[in-house]
Amino acid sequence: MEHLTASEARAGLYRLIDQTAESHQPVMIA
Repeated sequence: MEHLTASEARAGLYRLIDQTAESHQPVMIA
């Protein structure tokens, strides 16, 4: 499971959504 800060997730949100949809792996945003 990938871990990201809220700032990191916000900076690459659309890329993150695409990667998560392809891999079906959970992502923790803390």
